[in-house]
Amino acid sequence: MTTVDTQMAIKIDQEVWERYPYLKVGVLIARGVNNQAQNDEALKTLRQAEASAKKHYGEMDLGKVAKLVDWREAYRSFGYKPSSTRCSAEALLRRAVKDKELPDISPLVNLYNSISLKHTLPAGADDLDYVEGHVRLSIAKGDEPFLAIGADEPETALKGEVIYHDDKEVTCKAWNWRECDKTKITAETKNAALVIEGLEHTSLGEIAKALKELKALIEKYCGGAFEMYLLDSEHREIGEDSKAENRIIPIEIPEPDYHKHEAYLTRKEKLIEIEALGIDPYPAKFVPTNSVHDLISKYDKQEVASFDEAMEGKSDAASVAGRIVLFRPMGTNIFAQILDEMQKIQILFNRDETKVTGLKGDLTPIKFIEKKLDLGDIIGIKGHLFRTQKGELTL
Repeated sequence: MTTVDTQMAIKIDQEVWERYPYLKVGVLIARGVNNQAQNDEALKTLRQAEASAKKHYGEMDLGKVAKLVDWREAYRSFGYKPSSTRCSAEALLRRAVKDKELPDISPLVNLYNSISLKHTLPAGADDLDYVEGHVRLSIAKGDEPFLAIGADEPETALKGEVIYHDDKEVTCKAWNWRECDKTKITAETKNAALVIEGLEHTSLGEIAKALKELKALIEKYCGGAFEMYLLDSEHREIGEDSKAENRIIPIEIPEPDYHKHEAYLTRKEKLIEIEALGIDPYPAKFVPTNSVHDLISKYDKQEVASFDEAMEGKSDAASVAGRIVLFRPMGTNIFAQILDEMQKIQILFNRDETKVTGLKGDLTPIKFIEKKLDLGDIIGIKGHLFRTQKGELTL
């Protein structure tokens, strides 16, 4: 057994940052914890996290969860098949959704597993009193020895894989897949270094939140003294600048649930297509000349030009803005209705005369309107007024 300077307990090699620039690591140094007593509340916290994970992910394809996809891609990058070797967070989630309870190992392990399940983030720990030198996150040379928890025979790290190791051996193989026997957390653990990790689709704010929750849980059930650090490409080493209390974390606005709906995703894709055609879908300023109510009131008893006169630009001009509430293609024309704050007016888009501001490429204006506009879209229109044979005021 050795005692280490816990403030410098974890180092991340430069090559790791170069390969995985989106990496974020939360480090919690815990000193003087009591991990011996059975703690029903810590176990209850784990069981609640398992139940919540099953409820959230039970019907979901874990292979499409962005945070887990990040780890699958990372594992592929150093030669592991994600179908057989999964990051620790995915391994825990797969057990939870199948109702396979995690073993009650110790309060410390139960608590960091509960945080991993809750936040879909890999979490792990080393007993610092058994670390020889420093724990490092490195790219393996291929000759580092590793003895897994419960294993009888040692193995060797694969060249190029990401490993945690101390000065003597690998402490966690395949990044966060499998921990070693020497530095495992036991009932006798007093001092530990715990890590929570994320890649591209995990923000530093998420890591910070999970780390604070873990610290609060361990403090509540195991006692101890703590230091928290947040490492990323801007602050790569444990030190004063990377202490959690000294890091500036951007405020994050949660993504609304409707952003996951099919209709929203379809519309988002259309907006990308519209921008690619050279059109600003949210122009800075469009000022209507009239409200629909004013136009209808003005021309209620006043004669309005014919369709042909409007086509020649000889009728009164107007511009209005509103939400599309009806859309009906008919031959060379498209009839629509837009609703402003008060009333609706009919709009006619003609194949030969209609123009779309900013439209580039081969798509014609009428086809753009037909293919890219949807009910509910708010649009601004400039045109000439006429009255149809049925007496409908139309722009």
